[in-house]
Amino acid sequence: MMNSTISKEINALVLKSVPYKESSLLLTVLTKESGKQNVLCRGVKRCKKEKLFAEKFAYSKMRLYVGRGIPVVDDAELTEPFYALRQDIEKLSLAEYFCEVVLCIPFGSGDDKILSLLLNSFWLLCGSEVSPLVVKTAFELKFAQHEGFAPMDFDCSCGKPAEKWSFSRGFLCDDCAKGDGVYVSQAIINAVRHILSYDGRRAYSFEMNEEALSYLSKITEKYLQYHLDTKFDTLEYYKKFMEADFG
Repeated sequence: MMNSTISKEINALVLKSVPYKESSLLLTVLTKESGKQNVLCRGVKRCKKEKLFAEKFAYSKMRLYVGRGIPVVDDAELTEPFYALRQDIEKLSLAEYFCEVVLCIPFGSGDDKILSLLLNSFWLLCGSEVSPLVVKTAFELKFAQHEGFAPMDFDCSCGKPAEKWSFSRGFLCDDCAKGDGVYVSQAIINAVRHILSYDGRRAYSFEMNEEALSYLSKITEKYLQYHLDTKFDTLEYYKKFMEADFG
């Protein structure tokens, strides 16, 4: 008896693409419909027609054949290739980092909020209106929020104004912190509050001086790594590039 298959349409953003057997690609995609999943793109290397939808960062509408094994891409319509990400090393390295972060979520996990966050971050990186460092900082905090480990209160639980940010306990006054956490200014707390209070592109619309933004960005990347218990190779590459470029 032949295995039955069904046809299914998904809206998918390619997070990772690796060779599979002789001529195929195994794509890890983030979808609006099913979260993170693998799909198989057969015969890519033998196909004369360029399959741009199979490239990393590509966002497409895919039609899948779904059976007992890995779903197979039957056809796809490219929605947005995000070509501009490949034309700037800083933006490319940040996009790689964002994908590596999202790859941490389990298969079948991740809702349309994570997909929207990644798409908005890519669109803003492709433009010039928002600083890449602002995009990075907002992405890290919004991802933490969507995954359930972002700070929820912006004053110390004792009622005093916060002066420190503990990764395990949240915002604290100096007395309650008892040596825990990193010092933060009110401007940094206000920026974190703004990012976590809004969705969509408004979350990226905050202003800080360059020094404070750089400091906040270092905190948010460490905060993300602390809660995900992971170090990201792509983040290290980004930091080394920025140090070499501006150091």
